[in-house]
Amino acid sequence: MKKIMISNSKRLFNTASSLLIFCLFFILTSFKVHSHLENNLTYFECAKKSTIILTLQYSNASFIAGNTGFSEAKVSMSGGIFSCQRLSSNQGDLSINRRTGRIDQQNSDVGEYIVTYTINHKSVTANIIVLNNN
Repeated sequence: MKKIMISNSKRLFNTASSLLIFCLFFILTSFKVHSHLENNLTYFECAKKSTIILTLQYSNASFIAGNTGFSEAKVSMSGGIFSCQRLSSNQGDLSINRRTGRIDQQNSDVGEYIVTYTINHKSVTANIIVLNNN
């Protein structure tokens, strides 16, 4: 009978139901299971999957239109793309750098916006309000 060695726990399992139950446990509890064959034994390596928590913060979530300066984006994982959607009925745009998320306050129009940061098919949003200078 072929034996299976689980390298992290040093236990041997029959290839039948005990291995299936063990692997299902690891899959359901967020573990990755990799296998390789060596000396007629199949070794399974179990590693916990990393959990990515994606966050997005702005140095100024609300500011007056026409101000000089920038509102800087702070994200928990770099390398994604920024986009924005206008929520208010006013015409205009939010002047945002799609790679850095940096908002140019001087060139942004009055309104309410949702900025979305997307990386690895995950996204997070932040609300931005550009106020009238009157």
